[in-house]
Amino acid sequence: MLVQEFLDNWIETYGKHNLKLTTRVEYERHINQYINPRIGNVEIDNLRPLQLQNFYYDLIDTGRQRGDVNKPLNSKTVLQTHRILHKALKNAVKLELITSNPADSVELPRIKKYKYNIIVGDELKQFLEAFKPSLVYNAVYLAVLLGLRRGEMLALKFKDIDYDSKSIFIDKNLVYARGIVEVDTTKTESSERYIMLSDEIIDFIKNIYESENCSLDDNIVRNLQGGQYRPGSFSRTYTWFRDSRKLKKVRFHDLRHIHATILYQNGITPKVIQERLGHSNISTTMDIYTHLFKEDQMQAADVISKILLG
Repeated sequence: MLVQEFLDNWIETYGKHNLKLTTRVEYERHINQYINPRIGNVEIDNLRPLQLQNFYYDLIDTGRQRGDVNKPLNSKTVLQTHRILHKALKNAVKLELITSNPADSVELPRIKKYKYNIIVGDELKQFLEAFKPSLVYNAVYLAVLLGLRRGEMLALKFKDIDYDSKSIFIDKNLVYARGIVEVDTTKTESSERYIMLSDEIIDFIKNIYESENCSLDDNIVRNLQGGQYRPGSFSRTYTWFRDSRKLKKVRFHDLRHIHATILYQNGITPKVIQERLGHSNISTTMDIYTHLFKEDQMQAADVISKILLG
């Protein structure tokens, strides 16, 4: 069996029953765009670690298909391609198509961590204020207030707000896959969570509801026609407005990290931040916000040295 034959069968069988729709679509894109054109014609039981090693480095050098094609492909994309292939080949071992997983022995390219653009204080207030004339103003403000992912934000309806308990239960994610906008479950099970709301946040949401003459079944963030945004269209609208106003290059997803940074700088514990963001475990939170915790480590060093050595 060729690698391409196996992967096509794997995505149609295993993928159909075990992967979320958006994950399956992403896997298909990586398989069709990166894997099959390069190693799809190799017989699966002849696939060796050296071939995969060369495949990954070739992907870095020649895999970029948009923008400046002379630039290396993002190493994060190569890592995701490896994860998909590793997962598929692990299944091939279980099905006894191969005796071992060649992806186990491959040394991966070094991944460059994305540096978040974090703005706080007056700089953040000015950034938010600049969005007032835009369609995405409410979404930008709520992203900082609630720390939601884009899809979670776009799936929110007014009826999701529990005014009695002052909370929102996050259990939906708006996705665009195969030409259809639909509501899916959250990214992971741990992404399902309650987020507590202050009176001021509730008033902010009520003001949207009343000023825009909404119904409870309406989305809190809506497009120009009053319907659901396509996630990609929403991101383009946000980016276009940000750049047209020559604002700092803060991605929409960075607003989620700004939310967490503000919480931590004001004494909220990493555990509470983890729960509010919907991370699967505390180590994910700690890894993302290492730069914040390093400041605490320095404080701890100062405290202990002053007591014992001062």
